[in-house]
Amino acid sequence: MKKILSIILILTVVLCLFSSCKGSETPKGEITVVCSTFPIYDFVKNIADDTVNIILLDSTTDIHSFEPTAQDIMALSQADLFICIGGVSDSWVDKAIGSANSEKLSVLRLMDCVKQVNEETVEGMQVEEEEEPEADEHIWLSLKNAKLMCKGICEKLCEIDSEKSKAFKTNLNEYVQKLNELDKQYEKVVSLAKVKTLIFADRFPFRYLCEDYGLEYFAAFPGCSSETSASFETVSFLIEKTRELNLRTIFVTESSDMKIAEIVKYGSNADILVLNSCQSTHMAQIENGATYLGIMTDNLTALESGISEHDN
Repeated sequence: MKKILSIILILTVVLCLFSSCKGSETPKGEITVVCSTFPIYDFVKNIADDTVNIILLDSTTDIHSFEPTAQDIMALSQADLFICIGGVSDSWVDKAIGSANSEKLSVLRLMDCVKQVNEETVEGMQVEEEEEPEADEHIWLSLKNAKLMCKGICEKLCEIDSEKSKAFKTNLNEYVQKLNELDKQYEKVVSLAKVKTLIFADRFPFRYLCEDYGLEYFAAFPGCSSETSASFETVSFLIEKTRELNLRTIFVTESSDMKIAEIVKYGSNADILVLNSCQSTHMAQIENGATYLGIMTDNLTALESGISEHDN
């Protein structure tokens, strides 16, 4: 009886896997693109047309803790193109591609499309002693990088479906114009700012953004840190630096538990603002209208509020 139940359970799981992936099968004449993160999904959505089937892997967890499911592997096995960031958090990619066992699958790692910078340790930051500098993977938080990544995506789509290359390139140009416009708004806001230093009572994934606009920063942890509890020395440093610079605002990411931020706020009397790193945007939010440009526009509003209203 137990053996029969086991067989029934296995068959049920297999049927569920195939039925759950049925919606991602590629109709004749179309191409399927699987995206590892929300920013990539949104880039492809703006460059491709209705004949491209776009799949976002499970995005209910932060990219630093993502593990592919059986359904994700099934999606890869049926796809024409898989696009990932290609950073330290994508250590699962090669194994997943091997498990997909697809001869037609092409892979685009977007870190190959941009100039990379390493994560850095700034004054006051808490890091593990044995940590070696790694390339900062948060490349999508630079609008300048976003333009380069979109170009790389367009080129790959054109390779796979050359007949649609004109439409892809037209869509790319229109989207890049929007990225350029927002990039100029960032440049203007920072150029008029009274203070050009950010205090992050959190991990810090925004180095590329700071590099783009000449902003300095102090933070509790590097961008890919798994730490959540800061030392007394780190918290004290952030409080004193906030006071020293007479800052009215400190920042956190959208996934912060706010514990460090609340202590720094109490010690410095600063307000807390959120900059969204796009690392855990999920399909329900996308269906409710979340877009990369929308999030980066909201970030600009928060940034402007945080760096322009000071007594200095």
